[in-house]
Amino acid sequence: MSSINDVAKKANVSVSTVSKVLNNYASVSAETKEKVLKVIHELDYIPNSSASQLASKSFNKIALYINVNTHQIDEINIRYILGAFQASKDFHINIEILFSNLYQNYTYNEIVADLKSKGIKGLVIYSHSKNDLTIDRLINEKIFYTVVIDAPNVNEQTSSVCIDHYSAQYEIAKKLIIDNNLKKPLYIAGGKEGFVTKIRVLAIEKLIEELEINIDVVYADFDEKAAYEIVSKKHEEYDGFICASDLMAIAAKKAMDALGGNKPICGFDGIPLLAYISNDIISVKQDFEHISYTAIQECFKLIDGKLGCSILLDYEIVTMNYLSTIS
Repeated sequence: MSSINDVAKKANVSVSTVSKVLNNYASVSAETKEKVLKVIHELDYIPNSSASQLASKSFNKIALYINVNTHQIDEINIRYILGAFQASKDFHINIEILFSNLYQNYTYNEIVADLKSKGIKGLVIYSHSKNDLTIDRLINEKIFYTVVIDAPNVNEQTSSVCIDHYSAQYEIAKKLIIDNNLKKPLYIAGGKEGFVTKIRVLAIEKLIEELEINIDVVYADFDEKAAYEIVSKKHEEYDGFICASDLMAIAAKKAMDALGGNKPICGFDGIPLLAYISNDIISVKQDFEHISYTAIQECFKLIDGKLGCSILLDYEIVTMNYLSTIS
């Protein structure tokens, strides 16, 4: 078993410096701290008592940076968190959950300082938007090892994990249109500045060209209320609704029910809640727990020296069924 003396010798520092790193002294330079922690990891050195906890937090701690919607329940984030906890258990990684709204009044330097004070080594960013310049800067300056979910950012220290949103949106929209012989469907998209939305709108534009059909696009920011109001106002103009999320598909279904109508609707995500509303709404099913698990695993690999890359995961086109959901 390695000792503190072994660590000091290999890192070419004093024993007191190793002790200061273990106890998170601010007087130790970032370069020295990085060097010592790397040797601790290489030698598999296990300090005693509280120093052990500080060292492990400093080296293996990964933060989940989650965007939250404060006015609607989001099952997806819960499933992301469950997948992350399973990965943290399997890979012996400490994780911390950080919600985006907690940092809305922070400057960039304040965010970096706060993350460093928490001993964060890696970041997993959920639902990154193009207008989130702070996250872009964190990624570009490579201060942390980062994995983004549903965004294309990739560099030496950053990987991307997602499904093929272009193909998935193209496939489900085409199925709804052809199976129901639609002539004028409406596409209810997500957030206008979101990476995912821009990719999916490109798929809709491809269908417009390929099928020679008119598909109008409106943006509802993945918001149930906005989708409900859109369908309530525009139901007479369109013969079907292509929704960019299951929550918006549920809102569209509820709006149609209130109006006494029954037009074809498709969703996106494959959340079980959809099956409680209807047995005839098709959706793109994503395995959010697996996506998050993969992201944590990838972040662990980045910390261990792997170069960043793009990872595409599978999806399914399904009809959500109540009985299969509860079985």
